[in-house]
Amino acid sequence: MARTKRASSSSIKNRKTKAKKKLRTAGKLRRTKSTTKALREIKSLQKSTDLLIPKASFFRFVRSIALNIKPGLRFQSAAVMALQEATETFLVGVLNLANLAAIHTRRVTLMDKDLRLVTQIKHLQVEQVAIGDQGSGLSFLPTLTRTPSLPIQNSCEDCRLVGGLFNTVREMRKYTLLDLPAQSFNWNTHEQKIVKEYLNKMNITMDELYRSCLQDLGDKKFTKKEMPKYHWINKHTQICTKCWPTVFSELLYAWRSKIPKHHLPKDVTDRIDCWYGRNCRTQKHNLLHAQNLNHVCEQTRW
Repeated sequence: MARTKRASSSSIKNRKTKAKKKLRTAGKLRRTKSTTKALREIKSLQKSTDLLIPKASFFRFVRSIALNIKPGLRFQSAAVMALQEATETFLVGVLNLANLAAIHTRRVTLMDKDLRLVTQIKHLQVEQVAIGDQGSGLSFLPTLTRTPSLPIQNSCEDCRLVGGLFNTVREMRKYTLLDLPAQSFNWNTHEQKIVKEYLNKMNITMDELYRSCLQDLGDKKFTKKEMPKYHWINKHTQICTKCWPTVFSELLYAWRSKIPKHHLPKDVTDRIDCWYGRNCRTQKHNLLHAQNLNHVCEQTRW
């Protein structure tokens, strides 16, 4: 009688463990690359005709704008749908151009300057209100507008930034100075304190100081030695709001250098000049160095 072949107990156990491993790995999620997932989402969106913005969110946005214009306005669903389609088409076009601008500069992230460049190219009129940077000390309250009689510049004449908020130096008079810019006197807080004490002693307000510096700039009272970086600026120069605090800090230094010594305290005038003068980097972080040496002077060592 022929004997049937029996499987050993060890081989049966191996088969069971392999089956269990297959069941475990079948439900396990594998991590895919972010680019692969993004490409899948893009392909699915290209195939579908669904809107990108949720309908409820867009309708609330339209209703909030309509209430500001006239209360009680009602919209048909088809009209809101048409507005949403037109809005999404416009936004996709703007973002596409901004993406091309970012790729041209070898960047992968969209920035605000890319969007400003697109608005300049497409001649879009966007009302913007200038807000002073933190620590600038300047209060830009009204909306910045260009002077019609002057030629329109395409960029700031200092940083060459395309887009943004521009204005002539002459029109900066309508703004007020709340405090000294943080970058004034090369971030030297002790020199800023000396100027504030002098203003209190002479009963001069910050706003009067601001307008006095602008008046001296218009009258060309500052020389190239006093303003080596911005000696070319006049009242018709186009400056953006990011560069203006730095320009005003230069004006403030020129104004401070003209203060007579007998109007300042003795402990201020008795200090010896720093070798590196206004360009000293130690004065930014070393208060003792800023107090012991005078930095309202020119550099004598390099």
